[in-house]
Amino acid sequence: MAATDVGAVGEVVRDGPRWARQETGYLAPPNDADALASKMLAIMNDREQANIRALRGQRLIRERYSLGAMADSVENVYETLLGGVKR
Repeated sequence: MAATDVGAVGEVVRDGPRWARQETGYLAPPNDADALASKMLAIMNDREQANIRALRGQRLIRERYSLGAMADSVENVYETLLGGVKR
């Protein structure tokens, strides 16, 4: 995946040295069509790396945004608001 680094996109599409061996895609700066095109070319020129990043992205989505993960997150918010009281 190639995307521009706007809003919360960077939470899912991880790219760059900060995410070494954890990259899930390719990010380009906002309003930089040349950089985005370069990222798209990187995908086309290195299919193996693109596939590795895609698999990492799929795993990240399942772990953080599945129904169970979202329910756990909401439950944690309520527990925090209730002062750590668990049922």
